[in-house]
This record gives sequence, structure tokens and C-alpha cells, in this order.
Amino acid sequence: MKLTATEDLDLPADRAFALLTDTPYFERQLLRRGIEVTRTAEGAGPEDLRWQVAYKPVPQIDGADLWIVEHAPPGRLVMGAKSGGFTLDLVAEVTALSRRQCRLSVKAELSASGLRNTAALAALRLKAPAIGKTFSEQVGRVARDAERRARDRETAQATSE
Repeated sequence: MKLTATEDLDLPADRAFALLTDTPYFERQLLRRGIEVTRTAEGAGPEDLRWQVAYKPVPQIDGADLWIVEHAPPGRLVMGAKSGGFTLDLVAEVTALSRRQCRLSVKAELSASGLRNTAALAALRLKAPAIGKTFSEQVGRVARDAERRARDRETAQATSE
């Protein structure tokens, strides 16, 4: 199953990429939503980061392993995730439209291995339009949140001067 979403941001591309790849911020956001996040590997660069995540209220769902495949500022982030027989590949690209605007394009591809998981994925494909809409809305929320955080930082810097 492939999902895509695109959002325009009123931020310079390098600033947007920095906000969108702020891993400590996103770890805190997941924890606030009841998702247990544990860093399982750290290293010199972003590509060395790995996480184990689990949704506490639903213990029947296996946790997922997440990792960064490619971190190429200011424009490309590739992440991978695996849970049970499912694999997710996520590609986020930030493209400069002007000095003060950029476009965030996110592509996700979910694949399955094994008969049971393939059947479950086939069932999900029946709901692809609704899932695609939710995916686009979530990417939009992340984009608006990045713009808000940028404005908050600018306001904080202006008041401290």
C-alpha cells in the first residue's frame, strides 16, 4: 500500500528540515500520546539512531522497530519500520519553493510478508481512500506544528533581546 501527501510550509527549507527531524521533540510527542518509545541505538550520526516503540493501551499489538536509513539535510529523510510481518518505508523530502517557503512531500509504502499479513494488508487496501485522507491530514498537522514551533522560537528570541 502506497500513501503520499504534500504540504506547503511558510518556512525556509533548511529551517523546516531541522524542525521536522527534531527527534527528541517527536519522542516526547509520542510519549504524550501513550506510545512507549525507547532508543535502542545511538551513534555519531542520525543514521545510527534506532527506536523500539509500543502502544501501551493495546498490549496485543507488537511493538515496532524504527530506524533512520538516510538523513540528507536540507532535503531528504528516509526511515524504515518493521513490526511483525509488516515493513514500512517512509521518505520525506523538503523542497525549497522560495527563500521563505518550501514543500514537504511524504511517501509511505507498507508491505507485508507471510500469508496472514498479506491478507490483512489486502483488507487495508479496501480502506485506502480513508487511510490516505487520514495520512494527508496527519502530514498537514506535522507541517502546521513545525510552522507554529518556528513562530514560537522567533517570538521567544525577539522578546529576549
